[in-house]
Amino acid sequence: MTDLEQRIKEAAEKATQGEWELHSSNSWWRIGTTEKDGSIVRPTNHLLDDHPDLAAREADLEWIALASPANILALLAEKDAEIERLTEELQAIDAVLARRPALADLDNRYSKVERACRIAGNAESAERERDEWKRKCEKVVAWDDGDLAELPFAEIVGPIREALKGE
Repeated sequence: MTDLEQRIKEAAEKATQGEWELHSSNSWWRIGTTEKDGSIVRPTNHLLDDHPDLAAREADLEWIALASPANILALLAEKDAEIERLTEELQAIDAVLARRPALADLDNRYSKVERACRIAGNAESAERERDEWKRKCEKVVAWDDGDLAELPFAEIVGPIREALKGE
């Protein structure tokens, strides 16, 4: 939680709870809960000089000040940045998961080719196919090597990559 989020959260917890509504009548604007008109901020005249004033709890005034357009826009920008970051991580996860069937297919094809070549007694062909399969696996192992360790799904891809490195 950012400092701004923390400050707004604390002010909101101290402010009058419930739904707030704006009310108007007799040329006066007031903010109140759905239960009581003007219970949060209401106009009044100052006791000392009879000038117009507002009557409100200090906690409600602090909440109103913190809920400024600049602070709300800053919160929205922080949330948008977080959504963008999470979207990028999900796209990276999808890219890795999309490669999993290809790895399984390569392994399956290698096994079939190796068995067929052994049956046919063609060891040279089996060796060529095995080398081609290893080259393909090495490309997968080298894929985004630097960035992969920092991503949260490294535990999914890590064992697959390690198994391929051991081949």
